[in-house]
Amino acid sequence: MALTFTKTARGVMGDKFFWAGTVAFDSNNFPTGGEAVTAANFEFSTSVEWVLVGTHSALVTTRTVGYDPSTKKLVVIIQDGSPVESAENESAMVDVPIMAFGY
Repeated sequence: MALTFTKTARGVMGDKFFWAGTVAFDSNNFPTGGEAVTAANFEFSTSVEWVLVGTHSALVTTRTVGYDPSTKKLVVIIQDGSPVESAENESAMVDVPIMAFGY
């Protein structure tokens, strides 16, 4: 699986950089445990401090996207609260708003 990040804004807020845009899930091979994100995904040089993921009307209504700071991964949660398993098709999730802060 691959994620596609599209930037709409980038700047400085306090002592951190911020990156705002959207993310699209563009494959049907979602990895068990989530999709890793790195500082490079957000044009940061060293680290991602935290990530906010919004909702979008185009999202499949039975899915929620979140960020797990302990694993530094985007995770997709099914409506019943369980995580999406590997090989499920998440390609319908496009233009999901996302904002990250880091260095």
